[in-house]
Parts: sequence; C-alpha cells; structure tokens
Amino acid sequence: AAEAGGSAAARPSSGRRSLPGAAAGAAPKAASSKRAAGPPSGAPPRPLPSAEEPTEWPPKVPLGPFEDVLPMIEEDDDAIDTLILQRLGAFSGEASDAEPSAAGCGLGFGLKALEYICGCLAKNTTVMHLNASFNSIGDLGASRIAALVAAAPAGPPLAKLSLNYCSVGDAGAVALAEVLTANKSIRTVELLSNSIAAAGGEALLEMLKKNRTLGQLMLNFNDVPDATMIQIERQLMVR
Repeated sequence: AAEAGGSAAARPSSGRRSLPGAAAGAAPKAASSKRAAGPPSGAPPRPLPSAEEPTEWPPKVPLGPFEDVLPMIEEDDDAIDTLILQRLGAFSGEASDAEPSAAGCGLGFGLKALEYICGCLAKNTTVMHLNASFNSIGDLGASRIAALVAAAPAGPPLAKLSLNYCSVGDAGAVALAEVLTANKSIRTVELLSNSIAAAGGEALLEMLKKNRTLGQLMLNFNDVPDATMIQIERQLMVR
C-alpha cells in the first residue's frame, strides 16, 4: 500500500478500496495476508517529533481523492475496514519540519485530534484495524483507545491494534491490558518502540494468562525485563 498522510484500506476479498497507508509488523493469524509499506522489520527506534494539533478543526484524514475519510468512518461506510493515522514523513527516513497541513496531519495527531477520531469510530461497525503508529499520543492516548475497546460490542469490531512509536509507557500498557483481558475480538496488538517497562510488561503478561484470543503481541524495543518477555513469549506459544 502506498504511503499517505493517513488512510484506510480494504479487505482483499470484498472488492473494497485499496487505500494508502502503512502498518508495522506481520499480519495477524486470522486477518488479511495483504502487506502494507512500513518501517523495515527489526529497525531500531527513531525519535518522534512532538505531535501537533491540526491548524483547522475538525482534523482530517485524507484518502486518495477524498480530503477527509472521517465522515465516512462516522457514517459507517462498509467500504472501509482499516483506519491509519500516518505522520507526515514517518516512513521517508527523513526528519520533517513541515508545518501541520491543511489536511490536519502535520507532524502527527495529538490527544485532541485522537479524541475526535475515537468519537467518529464510536458507532462504526466495519473498521477492524486501527493504526495510530508514529503519533506521539502517550499514555493518555493509549487510555483513550482502551476506552474505545472497552465499549465493545458498541463501536468498531477491532481485530488489530497498532500503536508503534507512540510514546506509550507503563500507564498506557496497563490501561490496554485491563480492557484486553476479557476482549474476544482483538487478535493482534503492536506496541513496538514505546517506553513500556516492568509494570506495563507484567500487566500484559497477566492479561495473556486470561485472554486466549490474542495471538500476537509485539513488544520489541521497549524496556520490558527479559524474564517477563520470555514469559510473554511462552504464553503466546500456547495460543
């Protein structure tokens, strides 16, 4: 899939739009095998610029010829099953000092924009993959996404959650672990290159002991102790 400021993609079998965007990591076991562009596997963490709120409101996520796909998300357009919020220049390998664009992407989506986006998703029934990677939303942003997940079965039927390079720490990981414990739809969670340490890793480990639906949890390039990572890997092996 081509790179873009933020986008949505389609399930291969449905004939839906093929939309620009990027998702780090391998596809979930029960999800589409279609691969999208993204940072190379095993790449070391890159520093994120501070998230910028859009210069105009509400924020916009462009999609091909569409200036903003969020109204389609809010209207539950069944042509869209993936929403990707992609930071300007995130996969170019070059630092960007561009001002926030009129499309509302700029250097990244901040908390205010994320709150609006989650509001658009609140009644959606088609989006299966939410990718907020490369947006520095931190623990508060992760907690807001956790609240969206906790509202199930209301809201989108998420099967994959990507929060790579999002400045998520222990508090955000604990919030996600709490809502994932009883979740029966999400099969893949990507948390690469964040700031998760012992407390967050332990919370995610305890979640895996109770949740047998989640088949893939990606935690590379965090500060989770090796002993905890080994136990997490063992839990994932018995899915």
